Amino acid sequence: MDLKDRIRYCFHFDELTWIPGVIESPFFYLQLPYSNRMKFMDWLSNNTIGDVYVWSGVISPNPGSTGWGSKICPHEENTFIVFTNESDQTRFSLEFVGNPDGICKEVFKNGMSAYYFRTR
Repeated sequence: MDLKDRIRYCFHFDELTWIPGVIESPFFYLQLPYSNRMKFMDWLSNNTIGDVYVWSGVISPNPGSTGWGSKICPHEENTFIVFTNESDQTRFSLEFVGNPDGICKEVFKNGMSAYYFRTR
């Protein structure tokens, strides 16, 4: 199946909570400039078989909180990616996690861990 049929962009965290199996999966926090996205999309197309979810990190700020601008408009280079296929998670981890030149900044155990990171 072509990547365009397997990749899903979710704007808000709430959308992810409605997709079975996504919240329980590891969330990879990436620093991926626009200039490198096509190269990364090629990597995804050639090295993954399952569904891929992309979340920009948008969350709703708590009422009365400060610093809400970064919650509703995160930095454009930072994004989260979630793989529903365990082999895809492993392949991505071997390629990008722990690599000093890699794009992966952090790995979260699941969606709720990533969500709480964004609320800080």
